[in-house]
Amino acid sequence: MKKINSIFILILALIAITSCDKARNVNVNTVINEDGTCTREVSYETTMTQENRDINWGKGKTGHALPVPENIDVESMTFSHNEIKGDTVKSVFTQKYASVEEMHNKSPFMLDGKPLKSKVEYKKENSFFYTTYTYAETFESLKDELPIPVDSIGNKDIVQYWFRGYPDINIMCDEHGNSLPGSEVAVRIQEIEEKVDKWVDNNIITVYFNTMAQYYDSIQNPPVTKDEFLASRKDFIKYFEKNFEVKLDTLDTDIRLCFDGYYKSNAYDIFFDDGCKYNKEIDEKIIKLFKILDIDIRHTVTMPGKVCAGNRIRFNYDEDGTGHFTISGGDLITGDMYYSISTRQYHPWAFVLTGLVILIAVCSIIYGKKMKK
Repeated sequence: MKKINSIFILILALIAITSCDKARNVNVNTVINEDGTCTREVSYETTMTQENRDINWGKGKTGHALPVPENIDVESMTFSHNEIKGDTVKSVFTQKYASVEEMHNKSPFMLDGKPLKSKVEYKKENSFFYTTYTYAETFESLKDELPIPVDSIGNKDIVQYWFRGYPDINIMCDEHGNSLPGSEVAVRIQEIEEKVDKWVDNNIITVYFNTMAQYYDSIQNPPVTKDEFLASRKDFIKYFEKNFEVKLDTLDTDIRLCFDGYYKSNAYDIFFDDGCKYNKEIDEKIIKLFKILDIDIRHTVTMPGKVCAGNRIRFNYDEDGTGHFTISGGDLITGDMYYSISTRQYHPWAFVLTGLVILIAVCSIIYGKKMKK
């Protein structure tokens, strides 16, 4: 199979052909207050011409930008406002919650119309000098949603480097930990890219195989039995690699020709007829694969005080108590995704009180010594 240039080109192209426009720059800003109440803001951008806005909102009226991103849910939130610059429309939604638990139960993070499964932890620990706030969330892995597990690309370090960007030591260094020249690093990255491309292709073909096997009894005069059909998948993929190229605009046709050629039969053509339930189901499954990889939500969490610890967060000292995260499909297919942020709010009165106690103690000692004289 001639390699596609990049997995991301394929992802973006598949998403593009399933939507007239794509929502972008999805941001979720979460603020947790001292008393545990929360406010969450969700924003995203789309392109809407004035004509589109008039058609969807009505002339002289306003509404939120369309389409709404598929990986967030704003139905339970209150529409706040639009920011319009030319044909770019940014919509902002906000909602207040009585507790972190209530906010989590109405999570806006979605996949295929269902909330992403996650567990949330929130702790407020009081001490004399300061209060520590900790927020953590663990998103359940989506690796089981893929026909071919991502582990088939390579070892854990390679997979995490490609999708998460770390660790890079095994890519950038030799077995002794010495830095490699750029030319050798480029070769290694190209080898990984080829494995990733092949993994994507194998997932697509496996969707066809699994769906065909699911409805195998509907095939008239199949050239092989169902078990023989499933057992031939790897050889079929090799045949496809040798004779065809993955092209989005001819994907169905090429795979159809491959089935006809490899099995020397047109018995499987029923799965390629436009509009039939089999073809529609295959398309939906393939699109879901790329919806997973397309998840890209920038999330900020703000709590009282200053950031003092965290896992997988980015923060600036100029931003009081704010940590930045990214929830991505690349993370979610490699395992559970855990991130956390801790902030510390100091109690000025505690330091003043401690200073007074020390001052009183020192004065008492001095006074006591004077009285003895």
